[in-house]
Amino acid sequence: MQAYLFVAVLTIFRHEMPVNNELSKQNIQDRYFGNNDPVAHKILAGHAENQGLKPPEDESVVSTSLA
Repeated sequence: MQAYLFVAVLTIFRHEMPVNNELSKQNIQDRYFGNNDPVAHKILAGHAENQGLKPPEDESVVSTSLA
């Protein structure tokens, strides 16, 4: 009986409580298709910041590409 209680106590404290933030509230379908994907947004924002990219101050500036 003592061994069972010891195992039960270990399993209770083995995992930490999950963090509640924007990354924990995501839908599997949104993650798969890239709609409202906070993980992808965080990754891309980090890469853009590392590259020194930022959106233009004038929002009327757009770019087009003809291939």
